[in-house]
Amino acid sequence: IVSILKLAVLAFPWIGIQSIWQAEFSSTTPYLQQLGLSAFWSSNIWISGPIAGFLVAPVIGSLSDATTSVLGRRRPWMLGGLLFLGFVSMMLASSNKIFPGEENKPKALAVAATFFCLMDGSINIIQTPTRAFIADMAPPSKQLTGQLLASMFQGLGALLGFGLHKHLYKDSSDVFCLFTTVFLVNVAVFVPVCAYVTETPLKKLEEKVSICKPFTNVFTNIGKMSLSLLKIGLVQVFSWIALFSYWPIASTWM
Repeated sequence: IVSILKLAVLAFPWIGIQSIWQAEFSSTTPYLQQLGLSAFWSSNIWISGPIAGFLVAPVIGSLSDATTSVLGRRRPWMLGGLLFLGFVSMMLASSNKIFPGEENKPKALAVAATFFCLMDGSINIIQTPTRAFIADMAPPSKQLTGQLLASMFQGLGALLGFGLHKHLYKDSSDVFCLFTTVFLVNVAVFVPVCAYVTETPLKKLEEKVSICKPFTNVFTNIGKMSLSLLKIGLVQVFSWIALFSYWPIASTWM
């Protein structure tokens, strides 16, 4: 019997993931603008988020499904993604220190914009196996409860991210302190969970994993979807289109 406490442990990492999303959303636009990015591009650069999700999530999902590490299928990607997140977030936040001065702002902006896009990818590397963590470890009867707990922790993570921003971020020079703190929050969340939860290692697969297969499967499986599932999918698609019709502009407006 899977207790509520164990389900909560499986869902707990979402606090860290959502806190980094919110810290990025609330601080990156003014930071990039301070480096010289125009209002037009400071809005449109946010399209890197859904693009990274579309490209990274299916690939990482397929690779983690077939991972045969002694740590299991999900934990290697969660911890590896966490390390990558630490690197790219520090590079993003340090770009104005790597290239200081007004004359070096174009170089600092190029570094910051590059690592901003990579940061979106790194978060997707973490959250894709984290999303599958509950599905792997919880029995079918507990899946709904586990996902509800994940949603609750996402809300708490959003509050934490905005709270840290309020207390740590006064201007663009504070972005390094903010990102460092949020990264340490993620370390404090992920490392104990990965140490506590034990996955059963997957036996080696005979079939080789294809990186292209997740993308071809999207179009193949659309034709196999039931009408009710297709309606839900369309609602999701248009919800994300609606979100990104105002979200990037809202970031610039703030």
